[in-house]
Amino acid sequence: MTDHLGKIGLVCLIIAGIALLAWGEYEHDWMLTLALITGGVGLLAGSVEILLAQRGRPLQGVGRWYEEWGIALYPWSFVFLFVGLGLFTVGLLRSLGWSASFSAYLARRPGAALIVGGLVMAGSGAATVIGPISWRDSPWDLLLRLPARLLGGLMAIAGLAAVILGLFETISPAGFDQWLAATLGPFAPPW
Repeated sequence: MTDHLGKIGLVCLIIAGIALLAWGEYEHDWMLTLALITGGVGLLAGSVEILLAQRGRPLQGVGRWYEEWGIALYPWSFVFLFVGLGLFTVGLLRSLGWSASFSAYLARRPGAALIVGGLVMAGSGAATVIGPISWRDSPWDLLLRLPARLLGGLMAIAGLAAVILGLFETISPAGFDQWLAATLGPFAPPW
């Protein structure tokens, strides 16, 4: 299972890189949309693979505190990984002179960015909720992990909402714009 997820993630990241380079040459919106979505799916597949590989294995040399909290907090590291890759991508776009086109794309069509961010948030949040639960855990141990699980649940729900909005925007941009204008009123973006 984990081997297949790793291969899927690697293929998605390769596709994302090729699509990003193609977008830099031709600047078609669908190329950048493909790059963002496949990049997000690749990151999600890689994070789930590592999480599944860690579950059920005793952690070595880090003590009971990390054994209790480490796996629950571990998926959140992928949020920071996503932020780091995002900053790297922005720096790369600026160095290649594509930053203005990228900003204009996000201003026109934010759906792909919503999908990618939502996938990472939902995956990390769900993994935090699942965490290392055992029937041998005492009620006190479960209570100590409750804040992280509640925060992870909120993150997963927010991520799913972002994915749904991103899919709606990608499938029906006009319908999304109308819904946004009706919902936000004078605060709606002017695109």
